[in-house]
Amino acid sequence: MRNKTVIFVGDSLGRNQWESLMCMITSSAPFIRTNLIHEDPLSTFKILDYNVKVSFYRAPYLVDIDKIHGKTTLKLDEISVEASDAWRKADVLLFNTGHWWSHTGSLRGPNEWTSRAKASTIAQGGKSCYGQTTPYSGTTYPTSSYVNQKKVIDEVVKEMDSHVSLMDITMLSALRIDGHPSIYSGDLNPSLKRFPDRSSDCSHWCLPGLPDTWNQLFYAALMF
Repeated sequence: MRNKTVIFVGDSLGRNQWESLMCMITSSAPFIRTNLIHEDPLSTFKILDYNVKVSFYRAPYLVDIDKIHGKTTLKLDEISVEASDAWRKADVLLFNTGHWWSHTGSLRGPNEWTSRAKASTIAQGGKSCYGQTTPYSGTTYPTSSYVNQKKVIDEVVKEMDSHVSLMDITMLSALRIDGHPSIYSGDLNPSLKRFPDRSSDCSHWCLPGLPDTWNQLFYAALMF
């Protein structure tokens, strides 16, 4: 990967995976020289000894967002010029999205798109992650809706001309109800911690943790 650029593009779950990869790289090669630049929307971790860049580009919906008639609008068939310019510089792009599509109110994505193609983080049966210490057992999806959503994604990927692979980590992630930060992310004040069922972070993942497994799979897909 010398002189190559890898860019993670997506929402905070993509950032979760990017942070995991940075930790894995520095722990496996602790004496390499590195540099980290945090900016918005593009943050870059550079491995100086090999001129490798591993970046995160924040784009929760992937597509362009614009103001039309005073309303924030998602342009499902467009990406911004700024994003396009940044992504074209990458040798490897890893996209993730879905988490924000299930938001309500002013952050809500288009209903038509959400109903047919979203790949959102599964809230394991609506159960809070607070106090959970063991994974779910079993080999079936905790929710049946994702199976139909995945069919849409599979068909779209097949029609693409570029080399695109779908890394489906939904099942293995859905079983890990015990792997979330819950109330221990460091972002909650004491008053919110008193109501863990409402304030627990059951979307993101602890590090070390599940995103390390995603990156092991990513590494295998990239190198082998």
